Amino acid sequence: HALGMEVTVLEKSPTPLCGPLGAQLGTVVAGLHARAGVELVCGADIADFTRTDGSVSAVHLADGRVLPADVVVVGIGAVPNTAWLEGSGIELGNGVLCDAVGATSVDGVVAVGDCAAWWDPAAGRHHRVEHWTGAAERPAVAVGALLGADPATLPAVKPPYFWSDQYGTRLQFAGDAAGAERIVYEHGDPQGPSFLAVYYTGQDPVAVLAWNQTKLFCRWRKTLEKRATAAARTAAAHPQATTRTTALPAALPAAV
Repeated sequence: HALGMEVTVLEKSPTPLCGPLGAQLGTVVAGLHARAGVELVCGADIADFTRTDGSVSAVHLADGRVLPADVVVVGIGAVPNTAWLEGSGIELGNGVLCDAVGATSVDGVVAVGDCAAWWDPAAGRHHRVEHWTGAAERPAVAVGALLGADPATLPAVKPPYFWSDQYGTRLQFAGDAAGAERIVYEHGDPQGPSFLAVYYTGQDPVAVLAWNQTKLFCRWRKTLEKRATAAARTAAAHPQATTRTTALPAALPAAV
């Protein structure tokens, strides 16, 4: 688009970023595409491609529409490859299920990365985090668990975080909006050039989306981190079925 080409975005979900943001604010992202002159087709299922002289020339949608195309960029997402772990005793479910510090259901085994579904005490569920920030922050926690450290002494896992720069607009998101009961615009409104929206469950903030509001976003992100730390400490003090303490593997000397 920045090179002056006509661009059509085909989105399988009802709105862009519907997964993390939800439909209400996903619709705002859709408006961003429209104002930039990019055609957006949501709920799109691709049936086939037309090839001419060895190159793609059209995209066929399941509803019968045919869109001409010179170049197609396909983003297919990710599916956890855990088939090789079946029968290992490690509990699986949309990834490798872990407790709040990365320990799996098998003593002495931890998991980190896109396939690892850690228990989130603040959100009350397992979920996978496919952001590079998680890959940078979580190994230290998992190694501590692997070496038998008291979970209460390990660094608290920060809420998921990502950002995206689109058409000169910076979007920043932190937290887990799944199950949020309402959205409050703490600054600005989604019709303007900048705003900050906070997702709440009850009276608790569970996620935040900033739209050209970097400084304010940083303050709210810290608020979410404090809540996550408190939830992690509570979970460590009162382990439930979804959180477990990993014993020190016998293969490692106690002094490691």
